[in-house]
Amino acid sequence: MKRALPMLAEIWLAAAAAAQRPPDAQLKAEAAERVEARRTFTQQMVDSIFSFAERGFQEFDTADYVTGLLEKEGFSG
Repeated sequence: MKRALPMLAEIWLAAAAAAQRPPDAQLKAEAAERVEARRTFTQQMVDSIFSFAERGFQEFDTADYVTGLLEKEGFSG
């Protein structure tokens, strides 16, 4: 009985967590919406990176650009 009680509690907690989670279709729709909202930003970022035309493994301008973007988004090094 002592072993069954923690197992039952674990099953109950898993069921409760699953009941509170939004459906997969809703999560996929939200993810697609967030990606779509960043479409213009992503295209501008890609265009900027390709405009640097740096040699392989010497992407100093690209590294500075991406580092700046990440810092604006709250990342720190």
